[in-house]
Amino acid sequence: EPDADSYFLDQFSREYRGIDMTADRFTRLVTQGQVFVLRDVGHFFGDIHNWTCDDFKRDPQFQGGAMSLSYTADASNAAAKLGGDWDQVKAASGAEDAEAPQQAPYYWGIKDVQFDDGPREQYNWST
Repeated sequence: EPDADSYFLDQFSREYRGIDMTADRFTRLVTQGQVFVLRDVGHFFGDIHNWTCDDFKRDPQFQGGAMSLSYTADASNAAAKLGGDWDQVKAASGAEDAEAPQQAPYYWGIKDVQFDDGPREQYNWST
C-alpha cells in the first residue's frame, strides 16, 4: 500500500514550490477547486520556519491566539491564549489505550474564522 503523501499527491493534487507560485496561478487553482500542495512557503516569511513554540508565544501578532483544550477526560474546554502559560496547564485525555496520548491537546481554530456561521468567539483567531 502506498504512503498517504504519495497517494494523494499522485492522485489528487499538483505540487508547487512557493517560489514558482504566482497570484494568478494560485487564484486559478483555488477557484477551479484544484487540490495542490505548496512547498517551502515558510521561506517567504523571514525566519518563521525556524520558530519554536516560545517564539510564537512572544510574538505580538500571535500571542493573542485563542485556543481551548480538547478531548479531555472530563469534557472541559479550558480557554487559553497562545502567549499565556497554556503549556503549563495539563489535562488528562482519558484515553484507555496506554499507547494513546494521555494528555489532552489544545485546539487553535484558525480555520474556523473563515465561516460566518461559526461561534461568535471564533470570528477572530485572536482576542
